[in-house]
Amino acid sequence: MKFPGGRRKYSVVISPFEQHLAQALDELRQISEIKEINGHDDFLIEWRLSSSCILHSFYAVDSLLNYLAYHYFDNSDSSWYIEPEDRIFITEKNLKGWRTLSFGTRMQIVWNEQKFAPVPAEIDRKVIELKKLRNSVSHGNPCRVIFEHEFVQTDENAVRGIVYDTYPDPDEKEFLDKEFNYLPYLNKNDAQKAICIALEIIVYMLEQAKGFHFVIKTFYGGTKEFWLDGSKSADEVFVSLGIDLSRANNS
Repeated sequence: MKFPGGRRKYSVVISPFEQHLAQALDELRQISEIKEINGHDDFLIEWRLSSSCILHSFYAVDSLLNYLAYHYFDNSDSSWYIEPEDRIFITEKNLKGWRTLSFGTRMQIVWNEQKFAPVPAEIDRKVIELKKLRNSVSHGNPCRVIFEHEFVQTDENAVRGIVYDTYPDPDEKEFLDKEFNYLPYLNKNDAQKAICIALEIIVYMLEQAKGFHFVIKTFYGGTKEFWLDGSKSADEVFVSLGIDLSRANNS
């Protein structure tokens, strides 16, 4: 049998969705090792890893939404592609400014076009809180913290400051649902909550979309691969990833 020679071209659709979700999971494991295995509890390291984990959790959700939209509206070779003449009129109008639209608006376009079941109210509320936290972390707006302290004279030439308490300034109005800690106090619990929320909506999106599948490869603590396609419930996904959902909800 003679092998046909010659150069060929083909294209593959690549989405950063898998990498964002995998990095968030790796960072959560790294935080856990810092706190639980090494007994190290450095606040700044935990804050940095938690913040990055939160960002990548939301970026994973956003990337998946854009991936679905690409197959529905842009990739004419995709089996999921919807011809322009078959789309809802307002969809075609909104697609022209897709990159400038908010996450919620883009999600609504996909949901309306595909007639997906509405996102459960509790998941929707959590996603809104995650998006608010993502915005706060990524835009880096300053926020105020109250320090209660006292200066104590230790000898004739020295004064020592004693901090009794720190807490958010009551005038700050962010995160009214209290899903997460105040921005300066983000920690492992917030990172885990962010991943749990992201996975809840990701599983729901894949369950509605049907037919899409991904392999999530993590590296921290050894290479591991996880199959994600919407066929398992969020709880089952948490178990396969080793995430304690009860701690994320109650901590």
